[in-house]
Amino acid sequence: MSGSGPAAPPDGEAPLAAEHALRLLEGEDRAAFERRLRDEPALRAELAAWEARLAPLAEEIAEVAPPARVKRAVEARLFGPAAAVAAPGGGAWAFWRGAAAALAATAGLAALLIATDPGPGPMLAAQIETEDGALRVLAVYDPATRRLRLTRLGGAAPAGRTYELWAIPPGGQPVSLGLLPGGRGEAAPPGALGGAVLAISEEPEGGSPTGAPTGPVVATAEVVEL
Repeated sequence: MSGSGPAAPPDGEAPLAAEHALRLLEGEDRAAFERRLRDEPALRAELAAWEARLAPLAEEIAEVAPPARVKRAVEARLFGPAAAVAAPGGGAWAFWRGAAAALAATAGLAALLIATDPGPGPMLAAQIETEDGALRVLAVYDPATRRLRLTRLGGAAPAGRTYELWAIPPGGQPVSLGLLPGGRGEAAPPGALGGAVLAISEEPEGGSPTGAPTGPVVATAEVVEL
């Protein structure tokens, strides 16, 4: 017996439709998807549903400056109490902008969330971005797999250098999550990420030789529950 609406699209098509709605598909991937739209009513319906679902993400959200105590606390965890006092207000530390509460309202972060099965426990996410926006990393923690899914959007390290990702638990010391992938990748956090801060530092090729950040920290973001 036939139903009243279009058949459901094949499994795994929802992330593809969402990426198209967010204008993240490019080149041949985008062209192939649009060719399919002409012949697949179910896929068209899926795309329309995602466009309606993601429309609120285009709304403007005012930036909120985090309290100065948050910046001091992160500096102290990274470099010790003395560095928290001596660190300059500009330069590498000028990335402090935007409240963590606004992170989930970015379209790129939403695109990463849709492909993540929340599983047991809360979904955690962060958007790590440099002040000039040249380097932006979307991070989503999947409690089902205990993996941190990463999507890097632009941003090349200086010649002979690389970027390393760190997790800073509340009241703890930075723990390396490995070198930052060039595009999409995963990391395995050693423990819970709730309330932690993710940081990106510039390091020698191969990563920090000391097990702690040695170069400038170019961006940080608090991990928030969605």
